[in-house]
Amino acid sequence: MDWTWDDYGMARAQVSVPGLGWHLTCVMFPEGDHLTPAMLARLAEVCAMPPEQRPVLQALLWDHLRFSFHVADYGVQAREGEDTITAHLRDFEVPTPDAVLAATRPRAIHIFEEHDGLSHRLATLTMEAVTGDLIDVVIRDGVFVDVDDNGINLSDYEDNPTYAADMRARHVGDGWK
Repeated sequence: MDWTWDDYGMARAQVSVPGLGWHLTCVMFPEGDHLTPAMLARLAEVCAMPPEQRPVLQALLWDHLRFSFHVADYGVQAREGEDTITAHLRDFEVPTPDAVLAATRPRAIHIFEEHDGLSHRLATLTMEAVTGDLIDVVIRDGVFVDVDDNGINLSDYEDNPTYAADMRARHVGDGWK
């Protein structure tokens, strides 16, 4: 794999995740001038994700999008008989979980050396949501476990794999589902 290093000490390479049909950038955030074996192992684990992870990702993206439409106003007017979430799903042309997955674009895998010492193997998949917002999908021990707005603190997922989902439920409840 050919890594390109930038002036900030980050390493980038194009990688494939064949099980999910993706070719995208991986960005490594080392603390020094080399990639650690643990970072490379996490990357290999992400690249080996099987197709069985697609429905997991789809469900996470669907829940996050519905939540986003519950708490944010994207200027969509509901038609008679529609609630706000349904109106947004119609306007953004994503009426089903299948449509959400098809309309969400993977952008980059992020792996940080600072997480090498944790008991769980953590990485993020940054995606562009149908709204144009960037979101981070948490990968823990080789599987998708949660999704939140871009810029999450992965250490929050060491003890709780559904940290963001739990925070949403605690602050808003689950009436939006």
